[in-house]
Amino acid sequence: MSDYYTGNGDDGYTNLIGLNRIPKDNPLIDAIGELDMLNSILGVVKIYVEDSNKDIIYRLQNDLFRIGAELAIRNKSNMKTNRISKEDTDYIERQIDELSKDLPKLTKFVLPGGCEASAYLHLARAYARTLERKLVRLYNSSIIDNKSILSYINRLSSLLFVMALYENYKRGITESNPSY
Repeated sequence: MSDYYTGNGDDGYTNLIGLNRIPKDNPLIDAIGELDMLNSILGVVKIYVEDSNKDIIYRLQNDLFRIGAELAIRNKSNMKTNRISKEDTDYIERQIDELSKDLPKLTKFVLPGGCEASAYLHLARAYARTLERKLVRLYNSSIIDNKSILSYINRLSSLLFVMALYENYKRGITESNPSY
């Protein structure tokens, strides 16, 4: 045994605090994995964004860990972190307002791309939407009870979209629009 592996999941089951071992294909574990994927994508994003956006990404990554803890800990009395709340969504809305104030008005859909930062932010945005669908299923099934998580992730995808536009704008890159 090592600090880096236990072998406890070799049978396709895992542990969550407050639950017996559950299968790794359980929708709750799937959502926790999607949080990890989005957080990892944001780790890549952080390499490419303007310095002013690195702090935002850092905050978002920590918030995603908080959501993961909330999902993984079934007995909320064991929580050592604050649950995601309206204040966290308010933070995202303030960032959207600040970043979008100088952006040109959108009149068409935007093709993901432009600079590397923008392209990765669009990837993160699309992945946030995937995560959102999984979280809505869990909420509608009463597996999670904090509706603020849904608002947060919904607004997060909007922030990632605005950040993508901002990164292109700051570099003088004109957005491409689909032609149909």
